[in-house]
Amino acid sequence: MMMKKTTFLSALLLTVLTFSACAQVQPVQDPAYYLTCENNNHPFRVVDGEGYGQFTVTGPVVFTEAPAPFSEEIVTYARISVLGSDPEAALEYFQNMVKEGNSINSLNEWGLMFNLGLVEDGKLRSSASITPAAEQEIFASEKTNQAISLKLTVPIYEGMGAPDDFSFACAIEVPG
Repeated sequence: MMMKKTTFLSALLLTVLTFSACAQVQPVQDPAYYLTCENNNHPFRVVDGEGYGQFTVTGPVVFTEAPAPFSEEIVTYARISVLGSDPEAALEYFQNMVKEGNSINSLNEWGLMFNLGLVEDGKLRSSASITPAAEQEIFASEKTNQAISLKLTVPIYEGMGAPDDFSFACAIEVPG
């Protein structure tokens, strides 16, 4: 009986030690990794394949009609035709997402078209919080075809599927 008890305790101790050792070698996440939009003021970065943080995009805004995801309804998207980003890693990250099949943003002959939301009844509807100054710049750029700069904040998103007004940005503002 003593032999069985010792063997069981040894196996239990070995299991606990193995589990503890495995738990200790997990990669340490960047502390900003789990920040929400409201408290995420870190520069854009990619950690463990996930891009998040703040960056600035520059380019003209284009309104395009297309079917909404998961329906046949035609909607008008507000997208910025990204001519550049600071940091450049943000542009590369979102271009790669489109190339890998993500359909929120798109690529055309000029480059990345970053989705800002939908235009409905002369207003911008978006999953992102958009400042009034940014909304004014977006509509002015679409009318004049002039490039603007927008500061975008992107958190980590989990899961699949998105509403038709989805933007990877959770906050859109005029830099400054």
